[in-house]
Amino acid sequence: HLFADVLQAHLRHERPEQVAGLHLRASRWYTDAGVPESAVRHALAAGDVERAAVLAEAALPALQRDRQEGVIRRWMGDFPDDVLQARPVLAVGFVGALMSSNEFADIEGRLKGVERQLPAIRSRIEANASGTAARTDSAEDTFGIRAVDDAELARVPSAVELYRAGLCLVTGDLPATHRHARRAVEASTAEDDVVRAAAFGLSGLAHWACGELDAAHERYASCIEGLRRVGHVSDVLGCSITLADIRLAQGRLRDAHASYDQGFRLAAAAGGATRGVADMHVGLSQWALERGLLAEAREQIERARSLGEERGLPQFPYRLRAAAAMLAAADGDVTSALAWVAEAQQVYLGDFSPNVRPLHAVAARLLVQQGDIDAAVRWARDHDVSSLQGLTYVREFEHVTLAEVLLARHRRDGIESMLGEATELLQRLREAAEDGGRVGALIDIVILQAMTEASRGNVADALSLLGRAVDLSEPEGQVQAFMRHGVLLLPLLEALAALPGARPFVHALRDACGAVPASVVNPGTEPSASMQAGRPVEALSARELEVLHLLDTELAGPEIARHLFVSLNTLRTHTKTIYTKLGVTSRRAAVRRGRELGLLSPL
Repeated sequence: HLFADVLQAHLRHERPEQVAGLHLRASRWYTDAGVPESAVRHALAAGDVERAAVLAEAALPALQRDRQEGVIRRWMGDFPDDVLQARPVLAVGFVGALMSSNEFADIEGRLKGVERQLPAIRSRIEANASGTAARTDSAEDTFGIRAVDDAELARVPSAVELYRAGLCLVTGDLPATHRHARRAVEASTAEDDVVRAAAFGLSGLAHWACGELDAAHERYASCIEGLRRVGHVSDVLGCSITLADIRLAQGRLRDAHASYDQGFRLAAAAGGATRGVADMHVGLSQWALERGLLAEAREQIERARSLGEERGLPQFPYRLRAAAAMLAAADGDVTSALAWVAEAQQVYLGDFSPNVRPLHAVAARLLVQQGDIDAAVRWARDHDVSSLQGLTYVREFEHVTLAEVLLARHRRDGIESMLGEATELLQRLREAAEDGGRVGALIDIVILQAMTEASRGNVADALSLLGRAVDLSEPEGQVQAFMRHGVLLLPLLEALAALPGARPFVHALRDACGAVPASVVNPGTEPSASMQAGRPVEALSARELEVLHLLDTELAGPEIARHLFVSLNTLRTHTKTIYTKLGVTSRRAAVRRGRELGLLSPL
């Protein structure tokens, strides 16, 4: 690169008159080689903005098909406003790239610019149909606009309606989303599968945001069919993930897996290197986690990570980290899970899908699991989550999380009002989930209801509710909803398994919960001593064993940190993880438990 810079400096100094011509030759070479990004770059370097605009506009369909919105976005600052005003196809292509990248700040102004050209576009389209249009791309025609391809120009009015629908969805105006999506379909040409498919997709997402999952799935299935016909494989993969998410919310795990299977087959037929494949592996890891298949979930996450972010869609970085957090929590490593969630929050990029599982609520559940109830209570206050609010599907996950926080506070502090508040909230949530056919949420809610009745001492009612949760879970083999409560749910499952005629699935759930490392350590939720003595303990890492041995000395915390050449904060993280894995709450208890397990020398 340094030698190239030197040569170019000599060229500009010794033969400046040749520079533009050489860039044009390079632009033509890259055009013939099918590398539009470099072809446009050299045309711009030659000062030929018009040629660059023609090349960029001609490249749009293929770049959009392959989800190369990053290439399109890099061109945005290269073309002055007068070029975009004369080229509505290029201008609306830039809007599409921004929408695909979830960058909405500049879209309203750009859309208005294209909308001002709609009368001229319609006039030219009509003239084309009658055969009177002046067909030229080198100069503005009688309508004041230019286009490389009249078929692409004819798509602009429907694309404007489509992007209006997208903006309405982002701002939460769901009726307007449906209205603009319908207009996009009505304005689309007979050959425009892309706009119609995208309109169906946006309308489906509006249904999803309302909790209308069957309608959402139907629209999204229509979206996928349209995208498949035109070869938009990456978009099909992204939509397949959405279909699977909807099915998971409905508790239909087999159907979710089928969506992933179809997506993988399509990607394989397209060569296997399609963007979105990495996201599919992340999605499949979540399916495996729901089934309690931790080894498979871990394998899918590793496959996704090995493919790299360049093989993922824009949301891949946060999806991957969120999936890693859920796996770590299932392994009993809540400290690592919280760290993964923090990373996911830093790289979070929303899309048009409703954020029905916000990361801050995921973190709150982990805080409860870790025993930091006060932090979980602050979460509810900071994010305005209240049991008195009206219920919506978009906030269902948050309200179920709040019920967990209320139950945890009751276990710790014995405040009866917390139990009553949780009971009322859970009943409302249950009715809403049943009405909406959201079996995934319903299982979570009924389990919490069972735990609530157990806290009251109503064992018969608790077992009846837990039996209902088992009935809902068994057909699809959903295990994770039970496992995430671990030893807290174990006494109820043992009692249910002891009943005459208990099904094998109940025994499997009991064994799965019994194998989960206890990670809840705060007073009021720590398992009894007898339960602790028999439960498995997650293995300590080599570093954690080293810290445990140093805890069994007279060294103070700062001295141990200096000995290990780590910060005091890092030492506290290690210590907290050790306490979690050993199921204790203090240094002395950790040392005693270490001796019981043979990790330290006996006295």
